[in-house]
Amino acid sequence: NQGKIDVFIPKDGFYSNEFKFISNELINEQNEDFFKSLGLRQPDIDDYINNVILKRDKDFYSEESNFEQIKYDFNTIFNRYLEIKFKLERTKLLSNIKRENYLIRCKDKLFHECSHIYFYSDTLYKYFMNDDSKFIDIEFYKLDINFDNDKEEEFFEEIGVNKFPQIVDYYCDNDDYRTNFEMALSEFKLKNIKYSSYNINQPIVMLDGFNRVIKTCLDN
Repeated sequence: NQGKIDVFIPKDGFYSNEFKFISNELINEQNEDFFKSLGLRQPDIDDYINNVILKRDKDFYSEESNFEQIKYDFNTIFNRYLEIKFKLERTKLLSNIKRENYLIRCKDKLFHECSHIYFYSDTLYKYFMNDDSKFIDIEFYKLDINFDNDKEEEFFEEIGVNKFPQIVDYYCDNDDYRTNFEMALSEFKLKNIKYSSYNINQPIVMLDGFNRVIKTCLDN
């Protein structure tokens, strides 16, 4: 990347398969000062989060043998979140997490992107038709008996886990959708709900999961 140096000076605990390092053979006290004058440095915890944890692909999350590492990764991110004192720095961390679509373990025992994942409640579970893929598996992330539940919940909310259904764009391929939508609203006595004009190439704005409610209503 222009203006950005992606090569680092070696550091204990950081591995060559995770970072591009200058060869150890080139490093001595005099040379290290020279490399630092060029803008090179040793990686830090933010580099590890951004270059390693947030770059893991979906296949990594599908292997059960990686689950302990995934928990450790989460603990690394969460501890970094807790120790950051400045709002701008914390915002940058959260933005990176959301931009890279960090995956969260859900109750279906699979990992899903943070957006449109929810904290469990009996009401939401019924609303989403008992769909375990919509709910975070909080217990998976509890590595420490002294874990701060309030801070943990705050962190998950910051990266996109929700307590209430979110507004989403819904695309449909059914020319009769508008009629069906009106029928469903009528069944639920929700006549005052507004919706966008139907266009097959444009999304209809609605609550996440409401299309399932409509389908269930029409099927019955």
